[in-house]
Amino acid sequence: MAKPGSIFISYRRSDSIHEAGRIYDKLAGVFGPAHVFKDVDDIPYGADFVTYLEQAVAQCDVLISLIGKSWLEVTDAQGRRRLDDPHDFVRIEIASALTRDILVLPVLLNGATMPSAGRLPENLQALARRNAAQVRHDPDFHSDMERVIDDLEDYFVSRGLTNAASKRDVKPVPEQNPQRSQRDILLSLAAVISGINGLIGLIDWLAFLRLSSLLASAALITSAVALMRGLRWGWKCAVATQIFTLILCVQASTEFIPPYLISPFADFLLLLAVVLSTLLNLILLTVSRFKLSR
Repeated sequence: MAKPGSIFISYRRSDSIHEAGRIYDKLAGVFGPAHVFKDVDDIPYGADFVTYLEQAVAQCDVLISLIGKSWLEVTDAQGRRRLDDPHDFVRIEIASALTRDILVLPVLLNGATMPSAGRLPENLQALARRNAAQVRHDPDFHSDMERVIDDLEDYFVSRGLTNAASKRDVKPVPEQNPQRSQRDILLSLAAVISGINGLIGLIDWLAFLRLSSLLASAALITSAVALMRGLRWGWKCAVATQIFTLILCVQASTEFIPPYLISPFADFLLLLAVVLSTLLNLILLTVSRFKLSR
């Protein structure tokens, strides 16, 4: 019976730790977590780490080398290029894979370019001749990864290997990215607040046909939908909308005259609630921006 194909992900933490996590989650959801290896952190005390890394790579049928924009030029504490160190973990992993009859797949991240052979150590120069895949930021990440996965499946089939799982009948492993999860919660909350404020503006427009209420309502509801759907321009639209709403609220407070939606005091409290919730939204959106930073 053919054994399942297995994958080793080689990456440099200072260059692509976040991308490595996302790519691992995507591959593990297709081929199974037991057949995708990302970190070699448990080298036993006293063990020859070169031998240990070579043995770890030897257990795999594919090595994926993640290459970000700083991969080639990362330096150590003495300012020397890490790749020039024969004991560099990344260099050992790739060199070991290149000496074996397995697929070594360079994956260029977010617009990185393939290093020329002349800029690589001698035992890595064959890497420059390998056809590389591109994996970009969202919204292209998932489609780029699907192409990589298709190629890996074809390779496993050609080598008589079986997949531990199939992307057609196994649910992907959820991406374990706490920062992204927290950001999604913040944006969802901001979308709900925008939607509620938009409905208040719509009610005011229906009652009194105030153009400013209609404009604010349309902008708030549009930004809420954009945030909930995760559209690329949603965050900027939401920030602009909150500022626009604050301006209209300030204008409304200076023109607090009949007719009233409920009563003078109740309308004032409603206006105050909209102002405070809009300020809260700006805070949520600002914090979410930091949560997205990588």
